Amino acid sequence: MRVPRQRCGCGGGLGTRYHNTSRFLGRRIELEYETVVHEPPTRFSCRGRNGTATATDHLTLSADGPHTTVHYRAVFEFRGLIRYLAPVVVGSRLASLADATVARIQQVLGRP
Repeated sequence: MRVPRQRCGCGGGLGTRYHNTSRFLGRRIELEYETVVHEPPTRFSCRGRNGTATATDHLTLSADGPHTTVHYRAVFEFRGLIRYLAPVVVGSRLASLADATVARIQQVLGRP
């Protein structure tokens, strides 16, 4: 379950900050995101951080005839003890999180 993001400033472009609250593995996760790449209409990346993790989301858009193809990639870096446990505890769940994220992107963009 994701709580709506709250934009914290900068008007939506490079440097814009977002506060994001989600649920993952039954825990409430809060990340402070920042737009780190904003190159309309082809590239967008944002980086979210908290005390134990950094998540970077990359979206690349390319023309595909009359349509647009969206490539999405998420990179997670863990700090502290969790970096050793993450491959075992979190690893398999990240794939389902990625699938849910892609489904949500398709829903928002109005694609099946």
